[in-house]
Amino acid sequence: MAKTKDQKKNVVAEYKDKIAKATSFVIVKPSKLTPNEVAQFRREIFDFGASFNVVKNSLFKIALKESDISGLEMEAGEYAVMFMGQDYIQPSKMLQKFVDTTITKEKDKKVALVAGYLENALLSAEQVKELADILKSEYGIEPA
Repeated sequence: MAKTKDQKKNVVAEYKDKIAKATSFVIVKPSKLTPNEVAQFRREIFDFGASFNVVKNSLFKIALKESDISGLEMEAGEYAVMFMGQDYIQPSKMLQKFVDTTITKEKDKKVALVAGYLENALLSAEQVKELADILKSEYGIEPA
């Protein structure tokens, strides 16, 4: 069922609120994730003040624009966002583990990094991956 204009405004306002409250967020492109995989990941990151939500692309783009965040390219398809609070290191580690270990029977990854946002800077998928690698190599931080 299509959303009304008021419902869409409410969704945009909800996204803007999550963006404003988050210290950082990472956008991923999920493919063939099961509800159990998503629910388990949400439980794992909850205690660290993070949330994982599938987003409506067009409405999320509006929320980003209204939050003065530009430069993000999102193609057609399904996207999800992990919003993080003060602790972005532990949820980031957990996301990296989720990306690396959630695979199909054909050994394809079910989650692909798209972009990130940290300390008022937009990060490419490569930069998000590099940040995870830096945390791992320089600080000995391994995925949980």
